[in-house]
Amino acid sequence: MEKDFKLVVPRNEEAMIREAAVLVNSQIDLRRKNTGTTDKLELLMMVAFDACVQYLIGKEGTSKADKNIKSRIDSLDNLIAGVLRD
Repeated sequence: MEKDFKLVVPRNEEAMIREAAVLVNSQIDLRRKNTGTTDKLELLMMVAFDACVQYLIGKEGTSKADKNIKSRIDSLDNLIAGVLRD
């Protein structure tokens, strides 16, 4: 499913955009081989769905990490406050 798109992106993002295109195309090829379907819209929908799931998994992981960091900072604050009181 090769198609060129005329995109205007900042020069510092070009490599990332090219990498994303390679990833999308490889996922489409993988889905085509695994499912046997040749419907381009269906293949693209599968890839988009998988990308959204991966995004949500990453977002959830980031949220948990943020909460863990906040908890550690709060603990350190309490520890420092206790030392300063003594």
